[in-house]
Amino acid sequence: MEYLFVYGSLRKGTKQSAQSRQGVGTEYERFLEMNGTYMGAASAEGRMILLDGYPGFVDGKGTVLGDLYQVTTAVIKKLDKYEDIEFERLKRSVTGPDGPIEAWVYVYRFSPTGKKRIDSGDWSGYQELSS
Repeated sequence: MEYLFVYGSLRKGTKQSAQSRQGVGTEYERFLEMNGTYMGAASAEGRMILLDGYPGFVDGKGTVLGDLYQVTTAVIKKLDKYEDIEFERLKRSVTGPDGPIEAWVYVYRFSPTGKKRIDSGDWSGYQELSS
């Protein structure tokens, strides 16, 4: 089993995840919920940036909020297709409900220069404020 930290549209129970179930991410969000074990809220050191209507994770000082799942390698391979070429799956230290753990995180692979930073590190909070 592996651990996966999600911080955007794949998060459990956010306003955006409910809205996006009617859009592009539907298949992958449901897939993760049905095939992963939700471990709880989590955070990782890094920065969140705004891409084209969705967040990106980049290394740096700050805190990104998200959810931690326990998943199989097969689940991760399917989610790799969703994250596409913009993101690279890398191991990062994540603080989960039971403390620090190594988890996979989809990290934005291009330069964040010129991208807006989401200072709160919380995609659901950012979306609610901007709706």
